[in-house]
Amino acid sequence: MKRCNDDTLMALVDGTVVFSSKKVRSFTGQLVTRKYVSVVKSDTPVVLKPKKVVLNRVTSARKPNMRKTVRKHLVAREAKKNK
Repeated sequence: MKRCNDDTLMALVDGTVVFSSKKVRSFTGQLVTRKYVSVVKSDTPVVLKPKKVVLNRVTSARKPNMRKTVRKHLVAREAKKNK
C-alpha cells in the first residue's frame, strides 16, 4: 500500500485488500487500537469488468425527495387561497 498526498490509499500490487486492527503502545505509554490496511498479493491477475454505459438517460429536474416538500408547500398555498 502507498499513501498519496491527498490521503488516498493505492495498492502497489494486484490482490485482496485486508483491514486489521492491532493494540500498540502510543508515545504516552497507553495501549491504543490502530487500524491497518494491507494487500495480500494474488497469483492470478485481477480482471476488472467494464461498466455499462447508459445512453439517452432522462433525468428529472427535481430530486425525488424534493417533490414531496414542493407538493406540501403548494397544497398549503392553495388552502390559504380557498379560505
